[in-house]
Amino acid sequence: MESSNKSSNKSSKNNYSKSQFNKDLERLNGLINAIRGNSQSGGKIKKDKNKKTFKIISVNGEKIPGGEGRYVGENHSIVSRKACNAACRKRNVNKINFELMETTRGSNRKVKSYNCARIKKKNPVIIKLKDDKGGIKSYSVDYDVEVSESIK
Repeated sequence: MESSNKSSNKSSKNNYSKSQFNKDLERLNGLINAIRGNSQSGGKIKKDKNKKTFKIISVNGEKIPGGEGRYVGENHSIVSRKACNAACRKRNVNKINFELMETTRGSNRKVKSYNCARIKKKNPVIIKLKDDKGGIKSYSVDYDVEVSESIK
């Protein structure tokens, strides 16, 4: 009788498909997260929890009601380069002073001031990337961005 039990166990293991395993694993992870208090009932699950959001609150000493833009990155220094580039492009200038405020939920809304300059490159860098449709899209990087934190 033992031999018949062993053969039936082998056949049941072979019937367990990889897709069924993945479904069970996903369900198990959901239960574990629910116990830990990490359950989320809707919306997109955030994979990178180290990202913070910022916005520009003043440019060249002029306050901007409601702020300008929404910049996402791991810290002030990364986001300041993005904000500088966008603000200079919007105003069609190459030097500005601006203030960034962190707007991440639960943050202390810290504000930092920056001096920024965009310097035209002698030889632009061309970056080629695949687009969604399988084609190749090229971008030209024409400026270097230099940002330094200023003291109020």
